Amino acid sequence: SAEIMVLDTRNAPLLQSIMPELAQKRVVFVGETHDRYDHHLNQLAVIQALYARNPQLAIGLEFFQTSTQPVLDDYIAGEIDEQTFLEKTKYYDRWQYDYRLYQPIINFARDNQVPLVALNLPSEITKKVSKEGLAALSAEEKQLIPESIDREVPGYRRRIESVFHGHP
Repeated sequence: SAEIMVLDTRNAPLLQSIMPELAQKRVVFVGETHDRYDHHLNQLAVIQALYARNPQLAIGLEFFQTSTQPVLDDYIAGEIDEQTFLEKTKYYDRWQYDYRLYQPIINFARDNQVPLVALNLPSEITKKVSKEGLAALSAEEKQLIPESIDREVPGYRRRIESVFHGHP
């Protein structure tokens, strides 16, 4: 069973004091408020500290849709420039937050060949499910969504409801 550590940032310990424990985790989520640059700098600090301990990591990003994964791979590999990267991922159409908020994290990934992983489902699927339900998905579309979601993780419901309340 996975052990989950949740830190309340209002009483956050110094990063260096939690790094030994964070570095033992297979997955580390660092939450943020999308338009807060300081939150993204905190994310970058965690990424850099994890990378310094073990460069074998990847960075998952919710603002890229899974269909854009090949573009993220090309950008990290240096095969396309930043403008092409932004155009091909449709960043400004699909996410719309100032790219400069996320740019330091993405630059760190590219400079250090750290894979970026697109985490968001295509918006066409999420819109379809919100209007018609899961049953409306085709067999091909169903293959793009997780087989199951573990809703029994302690605190999951409370955390997910707080997220839902922050979105229209």
